[in-house]
Amino acid sequence: MDISNFLPTTLPKIRRVREMIEQLNSGFDLEVDGGIDAETGPLAAAAGANVLVSGTAVFGENELVSTAMDRLRASIKQWQKTASAGQVRRSSTGLPWGR
Repeated sequence: MDISNFLPTTLPKIRRVREMIEQLNSGFDLEVDGGIDAETGPLAAAAGANVLVSGTAVFGENELVSTAMDRLRASIKQWQKTASAGQVRRSSTGLPWGR
């Protein structure tokens, strides 16, 4: 049983912490852990996280770890393309990713 669910209500908090890191010019990483998968990874990245911890989505599936990692990486790359193109898309959860 996966007890670490992604909480969309944390996205504003992630954005605020990213703003604080940038204001301090600290160079700190912002890590998000809990329910990170191909759907939620781009949401966390769009909010400002630059380190994603993904346990169940990578190790809990009935597939190779490399396949799961490729899927997660592809979702982040797609978000980066969307964001750089200035487009906004909605995920299946209804939350925006991109800019």
